[in-house]
Amino acid sequence: MTLRTDCGRLFVLFILLLLVSLAHVAAAASSPSPSIAKVFDDYRPPGGPKVVQIGLVVEEVTRIDQQAENFSVVATLQMYWQDPDLAFQPESGDEPFRVYRGEAFDKYIDERQLRWPRFSIFNQQGKRYTQNMVVVQMADGQVFYFERFTVMLQASYLHFSQFPFDSQEFYIDIDLLGPTSFFHFTEQPGSSGLGNRLGLEEWDITRFSTKVYETRQVTGYESSRFRFHLHAERKSHYYKLRILAPIAIIILISWVIFFLQDYRIRIDIAGGNLLLLIAFNFTISSDLPRLGYLTFMDSILFTAFVITSLTVIANVMLRYIEIHNRVGLARRIDYFIIWTYLLLYAAGIAIAYMMYF
Repeated sequence: MTLRTDCGRLFVLFILLLLVSLAHVAAAASSPSPSIAKVFDDYRPPGGPKVVQIGLVVEEVTRIDQQAENFSVVATLQMYWQDPDLAFQPESGDEPFRVYRGEAFDKYIDERQLRWPRFSIFNQQGKRYTQNMVVVQMADGQVFYFERFTVMLQASYLHFSQFPFDSQEFYIDIDLLGPTSFFHFTEQPGSSGLGNRLGLEEWDITRFSTKVYETRQVTGYESSRFRFHLHAERKSHYYKLRILAPIAIIILISWVIFFLQDYRIRIDIAGGNLLLLIAFNFTISSDLPRLGYLTFMDSILFTAFVITSLTVIANVMLRYIEIHNRVGLARRIDYFIIWTYLLLYAAGIAIAYMMYF
């Protein structure tokens, strides 16, 4: 009896110890721990944050891939800041500045355990190909950074509802890797712009704008972002001449065919028009990603497809009525269909226009 009692007490004591241990673990997990965001938000370096003036010139927009939703640019980036820690005393006869190319400046900073405004292009895809990079360090601590590069960028704000009469917004977001307590961007007056030859046939870059604002990094701390915004309008001549004009001609020919009295020929022509519209639909779909919504062009093609299908059905019915020796009735219905055909197209195009513009 005594042995059983002792075992029971030991078991109860073990359970109590286990519960106490679990309580300590839960308390430790729920207690706030210092994060990198908290450290950087509260940190105030001597002399305050360094102001980095920035400017970007987009020399060329080399490609806009609508299906992949990205675009490529050739651009020149320049930054300017001043840091007393980077000042130096030139030797007698030496020039009052130093020039670094490639990764040489980065190595110089690392060797002396200093800081400089390292940055990342937020919406960059793949590798940034640097053609030239030069850093000029002045004796008084002024630093001038120049880089010409080619990069592919994600286009996150594309919307094709008004295609092919749409305009699109493209952005280049450059983020400082360090928190705002170390460095923050400001725009360098007159140093941002567009090149004279942007190299695009389908798009017309009409304007650009820039702004600087703060955003939080993945780690949680606030950093400075420079945004370069491009506004582009599609040149719709190709789609007008290659798609819309042929569709308009098909619609006109389909209407003229109604004046023929041979319903079999009308059925053959309407069936052929259906195949043409399907071919146009595949042509358009190859230019765009798989969208979850209809575009203006889709609405036009869908309207043409539906009305042409109704035309085939109407002609088959008229042929059926004619075979059963009710030619007069077929002619009266035919006269009504001739003008209804045009009204349906006018209504369909008007509704599509009001929906998207």
